[in-house]
Amino acid sequence: MWNVVNARRNEWMAKWGEDMFADIMEYKEYGYEGRDPLLYRIWQGKQLVWDYWQVLDDKGEPDAEARMEFRRDKDNLDIEANLVFLGYVSTIATPFPDAENDAQRAANWERVDIIETAVKEWATEFGVELTDIPYFSRWIISEEAMTKFGITDEYVLRTYAALPMSHSRRQLYLLENPELYNYFTTPESGGGLGHEVLERHIESYRIDVTWAEQDEAYDNVTGGTQQWRDGEHAKILTDNPDYRIDRWKRDAYDDGFKESIIDDYAAYQEAGWGGDDDSYDAEWLLIADKNAGFDDSGGSALYEEMFRTGRFTDRARQDKILSNVPTPHVEDLYVNLYKSFPAYDSGRMATRCQYPELQAWGAKKFGWKAADCGDSQQITPYDYPDTPYGGVTIP
Repeated sequence: MWNVVNARRNEWMAKWGEDMFADIMEYKEYGYEGRDPLLYRIWQGKQLVWDYWQVLDDKGEPDAEARMEFRRDKDNLDIEANLVFLGYVSTIATPFPDAENDAQRAANWERVDIIETAVKEWATEFGVELTDIPYFSRWIISEEAMTKFGITDEYVLRTYAALPMSHSRRQLYLLENPELYNYFTTPESGGGLGHEVLERHIESYRIDVTWAEQDEAYDNVTGGTQQWRDGEHAKILTDNPDYRIDRWKRDAYDDGFKESIIDDYAAYQEAGWGGDDDSYDAEWLLIADKNAGFDDSGGSALYEEMFRTGRFTDRARQDKILSNVPTPHVEDLYVNLYKSFPAYDSGRMATRCQYPELQAWGAKKFGWKAADCGDSQQITPYDYPDTPYGGVTIP
């Protein structure tokens, strides 16, 4: 639009001279009105911008609610049309982008049509091409393009323009409207939009939109020590379990996990969430998956996917880690029987003597030497369903 303005100004100055232009700069309201209608409208538009954005919020920015109220007032439609025409407003975003009923949506588009009609009339009056007006060059789809790309809703692009740019709302809208997405990304679309190809899975964008508020709170944890930041992040995740699980899923989608593995990956991460050092829930889930069978690639589903997507990189190391994981039975013995005795208590040695499987695991995990079972010892009764024992004298 300013290219048009500069060209018109140069023509005007050639006709009237620089001195007259200087006088007009000093007495705009008289000079523009009487000399060049387009330049006068530009001057008028500048005055309107002041009225349009004069209400500021506590950060000194244009107050969004005040602007919304301005746009809801039908008496201001001509003002807004002027702002669109002059390029001060690049899109005609609907004042009710989240309208939930047909009547409200119809009112939105009626308002847009009124503004468009005024802009088109002014463009004809002042000899301005619609392509020189930011709104029309970017948000109007030609009938030819609508036919070519199968776009049946004339307002689909304007709805897209009305969405906030943050929290993936626009990206999700494009993926949910593939005909518009194809129009955006096809070079010969006729719109010249050249939108970047969206690489992320549609579910990642859905999670972004669903949990926008929680993501913002999580991302706003800054400053302090790394330990403090980790603690604050943990609080957010602990207080929002559904959000936490969706974060695991989003990570898996973004890392390229197969869709059939997404829930398994989230379950694996959940199994290891908040556990203590003696908890092996995540490892048991991985071992069960590893031992359950094989997928089409010849490997276990989740375990192989962890390597394919780069979550795991050293197979020998990961295999060794899993080989050192105790069975649930041995872990139960270690936590609930062995550790029930104080350190260096003879009951610990007696437990190792009574349960060779515990001794064998401890030798791999902690480097235990062979248990000294020479003395007769009695261990505390312990109720384990698969291995009854208690009050046993060990020779």
